[in-house]
Amino acid sequence: MGSERPEVAIRAGFSATFVTFEVKVINPGSHSLWSMRLVPRTVPPSTPVDRDVHSVPLLRPKRSRKVVFRARPQLGQQVVALDVTVEWEDDTGDTRGRVQVSSRPVELVLPAMSPPKGGIDRWRAGLSGGAAVEARIRQPVSPNEMLDHLEEALSDAPGELSVQREEGPRGPMGRAWVRAEGARGKRAGLMVDVTPDPKLGGCRVLVTATATTEELLALFYHSCLPGLAEAAPGIEEVVPHAISEAE
Repeated sequence: MGSERPEVAIRAGFSATFVTFEVKVINPGSHSLWSMRLVPRTVPPSTPVDRDVHSVPLLRPKRSRKVVFRARPQLGQQVVALDVTVEWEDDTGDTRGRVQVSSRPVELVLPAMSPPKGGIDRWRAGLSGGAAVEARIRQPVSPNEMLDHLEEALSDAPGELSVQREEGPRGPMGRAWVRAEGARGKRAGLMVDVTPDPKLGGCRVLVTATATTEELLALFYHSCLPGLAEAAPGIEEVVPHAISEAE
């Protein structure tokens, strides 16, 4: 195969609470590469990835293709990486090549964060236009019990925690709110709204995480996830949905 081998490079990044791996495949040779398959393997292997394989039927000479895989770190995970195996056939279909490339490890370490300075309005304004996600889960405890659990479990979360309680039209409800600020304008927040569940009893929990960048959002959410999972078991299995922008 010689010069007919593709060139493969991986660039890591973030999207919402996912770690993304952009795989760029270049065909530098003078012949087409056929039936190409990109097979990802996360490190550690327990990290879920959005698909098991991506197929590229044809990559013509001097052309390139970008493929993005999204990995979702697990509870307490500190590092994630991706190995990608690329397989292909030559023009005749008689010879099959194979190459493996590894990404750099991505450390899931949150930068230093502290309670916001200058008031809530200033902190909130700094989040305008940032990234945000939300996740929903039901819990078999009353809203007041859930707020008690959140107040205890999130006490070590980065930033400042406040818990608000009130009586709503369907009974007790409330909110746990973590607000954090870092260097160079970094801001992040976690808001957990708790309301009664009239159908199943217990309560409904809406988790909204926001940050000035998608990278900070992923790191902040995963730093808060152990506390969230302690208060609301099962939340670590819920994939957060991206929403348009932070409010």
